[in-house]
Amino acid sequence: MQFDRLKRRSDCGAHGTLAANLDRFCPSRLVSAENRARILLLSVGAGGEFCTRHRHQGTKQPAAGTIRPCRFHDGWQPRRSHLRLPRPPRRRSPRKPAIVGFSGSYSAGTVVVHTTEKSLYYVLGGGKAMRYPVGVARAGRLWSGSTFITDKALRPTWVPPDVVRRDKPSLPSLIPGGAPNNPLGAAVMTLAGGQYAIHGTNNPGSIGGNMSYGCIRMLNADVLDLYGRVGFGTKVVVMR
Repeated sequence: MQFDRLKRRSDCGAHGTLAANLDRFCPSRLVSAENRARILLLSVGAGGEFCTRHRHQGTKQPAAGTIRPCRFHDGWQPRRSHLRLPRPPRRRSPRKPAIVGFSGSYSAGTVVVHTTEKSLYYVLGGGKAMRYPVGVARAGRLWSGSTFITDKALRPTWVPPDVVRRDKPSLPSLIPGGAPNNPLGAAVMTLAGGQYAIHGTNNPGSIGGNMSYGCIRMLNADVLDLYGRVGFGTKVVVMR
């Protein structure tokens, strides 16, 4: 309705052509009437544009080269509120891990994984810890014990181990880091022995489930957060 009102009120031949072009290039089935009206408003002078072609009824035609602001028959001028474009959506800040109460005789900096809870805790000390949701090993692959971090890498390359290749013989011998089919995700922290690791994932829907061959899976944002907190030799305790 506002778009039709603007077309009726515009007394400038150039802007009348604009309205016709809007009908042609911005049909109502593709562009809402509100946005079509904003396009026209931005083009007729409310934002500082002027026009040298006028046909003002009952007034003397301006001299050649005279620049006057474009107006409407009844003197109506667009307001700033009519030109207000929708604000872009706010970017959500990355979700921070929850800080929760934690009991146990673990020193600060220890990583504790509860496979039954599907949770990884980074011990802060003072009865507090940061909790991350994780995915754990499938039935028959669960394990527990104490180990430590021996290596770290960002955007790691994945070489499928023999146990995985037996189940999935079609896998390539190597998947480069950052590839969408790389199951290690954004980062990896290898545990002693090299058989298991804490890593990201290319399948966030697996978090909270029992799907891995023994590794601990984390969301990519979470594994990057943990990656910055741990170092070589950080103790890792896995319990059922």
